[in-house]
Amino acid sequence: IALSDHLKQRREVAKTVFCLVLVFALCWLPLHLSRILKLTIYDEKDPNRCELL
Repeated sequence: IALSDHLKQRREVAKTVFCLVLVFALCWLPLHLSRILKLTIYDEKDPNRCELL
């Protein structure tokens, strides 16, 4: 019984860590995506470009 409680605790910790990593990744994704787009397909001379990049 103690072993199953230990496994439940480990599973809860793993789930919490996974959720934190997922939230962190989702929060930083727009910044990195905009940087990647700027480095690859962004044309500074295009008059119709997005000013945020």
